[in-house]
Amino acid sequence: MPHAEGVEPGSTIGTITSISVVEASDSKDLAWEFVKFVSGTEGAKIVAETGSFPAIMTDEAVNTIATMDGFPQDQQSKEALYTANIYLEMPVNEHTSELETVLNEAHDAIMTEALTIDEGIAEMNGQAAEILGSDKYVEPITQRKTDQPDCIFVYFA
Repeated sequence: MPHAEGVEPGSTIGTITSISVVEASDSKDLAWEFVKFVSGTEGAKIVAETGSFPAIMTDEAVNTIATMDGFPQDQQSKEALYTANIYLEMPVNEHTSELETVLNEAHDAIMTEALTIDEGIAEMNGQAAEILGSDKYVEPITQRKTDQPDCIFVYFA
């Protein structure tokens, strides 16, 4: 998928999958060893075998994902697994959950054609401003069409 103008190739968005040690755990040391394991190179291989992107994208993890059934077999697709920058899809904020609901609902409405893209974007902007409060500035969500007919990027400006 092409990058927006001015965005370094290899840039992508990502989400956080939490893994932690519960304070009430009776086995904190063992739990901490598991956290280190799953977020290390051995854990990366195991996570990649599930089709998920691990915390550390090693060559072995890339090869594991790239050889899975259904993964495109061209070199460019494999190279796309190596990233230059990863930006949080949904930056952490006290209102993240509410904002994600707004985005998901508008996305669903756009994809089912209940709203046009412009209507969905306007709805997202209005609801985000309400959630964040009128005293907060909300960067409007915008869209950019690509030269590819089935691609429309919707992103926070």
